[in-house]
Amino acid sequence: MLRGNNICKVYGKQNVLNNIDIKLNKGEIVALIGINGSGKTTLLDILALAQRSDSGNIYIDDELASDDNKDKMRKKIAYVPQDVALFEELSVKENLLCWSKLSKEETLKRIEELEPYFNLQEMYSKKITKLSGGMKRRINFAVALLGEYDYMILDEPLAGVDQENTDRMVGFLKNERDKGKGILITGHERLLITTYADRIINLD
Repeated sequence: MLRGNNICKVYGKQNVLNNIDIKLNKGEIVALIGINGSGKTTLLDILALAQRSDSGNIYIDDELASDDNKDKMRKKIAYVPQDVALFEELSVKENLLCWSKLSKEETLKRIEELEPYFNLQEMYSKKITKLSGGMKRRINFAVALLGEYDYMILDEPLAGVDQENTDRMVGFLKNERDKGKGILITGHERLLITTYADRIINLD
């Protein structure tokens, strides 16, 4: 289980997160919904250990995340941030190889496994600068999956993705859940993500 206890975050005079308790079990998809500015992205950043909270604790498999073990704990999480983080002047293949936490051989094998869900081959040799926003989202998502992980934290991973590829990626998420992965996802497509989520959390 990945869980946050009493998570608080303040920006200036704005109390963005106030004593938030949240848990993500293995083998479930949880949809995090809420209006713009409710703190969804900040909460996901904190749960993915990409940002510090002002107070509260994160536990992964009952182990407290701290500065001493943060690198080890991060390896258990596949994190897809809201902002696309790719090398624009490199090709899709070069980005996948560059960002991968696996060996080259393992990376190429993993790309083959992801192909049915992310349709990577059609973009493989193209530079990131030549891709549409939805295509970049697909690559940004795939990059996060090139490693070992137990939990997936996904901040609007389907934004701008066309319907056909959205359906493929949702199929991937369901398969990962069935393999025992814990998945926390947010997005503007509220109707979509709530149709396949096992639980829904509304951040007010």
